[in-house]
Amino acid sequence: MVANAGGPVMSMYFLATRAQVMTFLGTSAWFFAIVNIVKVPFLAGLGLFPGPVLLMDAVLAPLVVIGALIGLRIARRIDQRLFDRIVIGLTIVGAVYLLF
Repeated sequence: MVANAGGPVMSMYFLATRAQVMTFLGTSAWFFAIVNIVKVPFLAGLGLFPGPVLLMDAVLAPLVVIGALIGLRIARRIDQRLFDRIVIGLTIVGAVYLLF
C-alpha cells in the first residue's frame, strides 16, 4: 500500500528528463491510476469499502471531475519554469512528510 510513496521519486525523474507539463501530468496520472486500480481488490478484501465510504465516494465524484477540468485548463496555460519550481517545492514537502 506504499506504492504511492514513489511520487517524489517519479517527479524528480520527470524533471530530470525535462518532461513537458502535459507529458509529466498525463504519465503520472495514468501510472498512479493503474497502481490504485490494482490495489482495489486487496482493499476490498480487507473490508475497506463499507457502504458509507462508497456513498461518500459517489457524492464527491463530481467534484473530482470538476477539479480535473480546472487542472487541465491550468496545465495548458502554466509556464514550464513555474511548473518545475512548483513540482520541486511540492516534492520536497511530500518527501519530508513521508519521512515523518
